[in-house]
Amino acid sequence: SLYYGVFGFLEDHLDCRFYSRNEEYVPSRRDLALPPIDDAQKPAFQVRGAVWGVKPDDILGLKLRAGGLPFCSLLAGHNISTFADAKNNFEKHPDWYALRPDGSRLDWSLCGTSEGAAKNVARLLVEEYGKRKLAERPEGDRFLSVAQMDGNYANCCCKACTELIEREESEAAPLFLLLNRALEEAQKTHPDLALSTYAYFNTLLPPKTLKPNPKFWACVVSSSLSQNQAGDQLNGILESSSNRHYRDGIKAWTAYLDGRTSIYHWEGPDPGNSEHSEWPNLFCHSEDYRYWRDCG
Repeated sequence: SLYYGVFGFLEDHLDCRFYSRNEEYVPSRRDLALPPIDDAQKPAFQVRGAVWGVKPDDILGLKLRAGGLPFCSLLAGHNISTFADAKNNFEKHPDWYALRPDGSRLDWSLCGTSEGAAKNVARLLVEEYGKRKLAERPEGDRFLSVAQMDGNYANCCCKACTELIEREESEAAPLFLLLNRALEEAQKTHPDLALSTYAYFNTLLPPKTLKPNPKFWACVVSSSLSQNQAGDQLNGILESSSNRHYRDGIKAWTAYLDGRTSIYHWEGPDPGNSEHSEWPNLFCHSEDYRYWRDCG
């Protein structure tokens, strides 16, 4: 907060500008007179940084008032297959695993309504938390992540999961129920544990009525409800109709989780997209940030 106060004072009241590690503007004045200042500011975002956040020795980042919560609080990972724990449980507990229309079971995806699967995920969360604590990882690593593999989440086709999706009007409902139960179970012994997951492709919109755990977070990924049209990664969130699901997902998850939402925003520089635009997303960044802020 001291860094933010000093550099905020320099920028907001003395017109200094910090452009890069090597370029900054400091006006030259013979006299400096200031009126009484009463300036208390609250950041619009709990974490302010790009890709990997801001390290304590990143002076430019501090000058730009980046930082906030530990960045690892925002991350999720394509790791549901790890928490499926099929090596130890697939043969003993096939009902824990996602049922497919042909009657087979996936060993890398879980049945969202299975209480046994949720308890096993909770056990693995506690194990992972213990490993990180022993390794003296930063405080932010109390945020663990369990999320779908890259692409659409392979939902279970059992009757209970199918009815849950229909009732909640969201394909995120089974995964959310599973992780919410697992988090509540893990918190019986580790009450400070928090959990993040992706809202991505078919899980882009939240459930309607399931009550979220107060320490459940969602990382909304720029995508679409259909992988055939995965969103427009070269134009603004509000200006392109291809981004409508992403736009709605940001607003809906933020309201649903009372602001415990982060953004994983793919852009034109991603290989395979950049050739379509000379300055991908450069001119719509400000409007995108305002939209994220306005959504809370």
